[in-house]
Amino acid sequence: MVFLPILLPDVQISDVKFGDFDAVILRNATVEVTIVPALGRVMQYGFVGKPGVLYAPTDRAAAGGDRVGFVPAGENVPNLGPFSVQRLPSGVRLTSLAGKEPAIQISREIILAAFGTTVRFQNRVINIGPRPLTIGTAALTQVAEPRQVLLPTFRLTSQPNGFTILTGKRLDPKVHVASEGQLTIGRDRAIAYRFGSKSPVGRITAETMNGTLTVSGQVLPRAKYAYNDSALGVATSPDPEKYAELQLMNAPQRLEARQADDQVVTWTLK
Repeated sequence: MVFLPILLPDVQISDVKFGDFDAVILRNATVEVTIVPALGRVMQYGFVGKPGVLYAPTDRAAAGGDRVGFVPAGENVPNLGPFSVQRLPSGVRLTSLAGKEPAIQISREIILAAFGTTVRFQNRVINIGPRPLTIGTAALTQVAEPRQVLLPTFRLTSQPNGFTILTGKRLDPKVHVASEGQLTIGRDRAIAYRFGSKSPVGRITAETMNGTLTVSGQVLPRAKYAYNDSALGVATSPDPEKYAELQLMNAPQRLEARQADDQVVTWTLK
C-alpha cells in the first residue's frame, strides 16, 4: 500500500496598498486579512473577493480596524509607529517603537489558519521602563455598520444585571434587549453607548451584512478588571461613523521592568 502525502494549502502573503499605506494580505481559500504594519493594525477581514466586516476608512490615517490598547490608562495608545514587520510562515509579527509615556512596547503575532476562517493573535504589552507599571492589554476591533452585537452577560455583585453601562444613562428598548445571559446591542444613530461584562463565555459576536464576526479571549473569574470589573466591552458610535467597537481586556497587573502582559485573541467569521 502506498501512502500519498497530504498537501496542506499554504497561506499566501502578498504586498498591497491600503489607501496611502503599504499593507500585507494574508489569504487562504476562504478569508483574507489586510494588515497595515506601519499602524500595527488589521484594517480588513472578510471572505475572499467580498467586502470585509471591519470599519476601515481609507481617507483617515490611523483610524478604524483592529488595534492593541491598554487599560486602565485608556484605550488610546500613544503613537508607537511605525511598527516593524517580520513575515512568518502563516502570518506576520509586528513590533512597535519604544514609547516614553508610558514606557511600553507592543508586539503582535497575527496567524491565519490554513483552512477555514480562524485568525489567532498573540498581543503583548512590554514594560520597557525602569519603573513598575500597572497595565492590562486590550484588543479593540471596530466593526462596520453592525446589525446587532451580542454581548454575553453574567450576574455579579458589581454587575447585578449581568452587565454595566459605562457610557449612556440607561438602555434604550429600541436598540438594546437584555435577556438572561445576553445583551443584544443595536447602534443608536444619535447617541454613543458603551457596555461592559465579565461573562466567562469570553466572546463577543457582531452580525454585519458581510458576515458574522466572533472575537474570543480568556476571562479569569478571580481577576479584578478595570471599568467596573469588565473583561468584555462593546462601544457603539452614532452617525456618521456607524461602527461598534468590540473590546477584549486583560485585568491590569503590576509589571516590573522588562515584564510583559500577554493576550491571546481568536477571530472566526460566518
